Amino acid sequence: MADPFTGEIRAFAFTFPPANWSQCNGQQVLIQQNNTLYAVIGNTYGGDLQNYYNLPNMMGCIPIAYGSSLGLTTHVAGAKGGSDTVALTSANFPAHNHLVNVKNPNISNAGYVSTPTGTTYLSRPNNMLLYSTTAVTQGGPTLAANTVGTVGSAAIAPRANDQPYLVVNFCICQFGEFPSRQ
Repeated sequence: MADPFTGEIRAFAFTFPPANWSQCNGQQVLIQQNNTLYAVIGNTYGGDLQNYYNLPNMMGCIPIAYGSSLGLTTHVAGAKGGSDTVALTSANFPAHNHLVNVKNPNISNAGYVSTPTGTTYLSRPNNMLLYSTTAVTQGGPTLAANTVGTVGSAAIAPRANDQPYLVVNFCICQFGEFPSRQ
């Protein structure tokens, strides 16, 4: 393998940075301690523009490509995004219905319909149809209390939003070949 470039980031299967490399954990580096790496990455990952700069912080992050493509978000070096958790609300779900299926007595076996008609029913207490084409202002049959129930929790807690992952050690080369522009 060729000599690494200063500022190159690699993933390692071991937990320590090799010689001339540092872990990508966001640590501060004094500019005068390593002005060559500073000349390559500058304050892209943070710093005060005078005394120190930060190394990239890859802890808990996945790398994505720099740049843009048609219809996609433009990504600049050093930008962070995403979230560790997501709070789900009803706005996150697609529009849908919760239909109550009723039995049609004129069809044998599994004759279920989703829209009530004059011949469909859930039950016939006292020989009454549950649905009527005329508006009922008071009284009439009612559904059992547990016919349509709630699910889930009243508290909307954020949930983890992790894709499958494998933990590796990202390190940046601090002392390597200086990358030249073409």
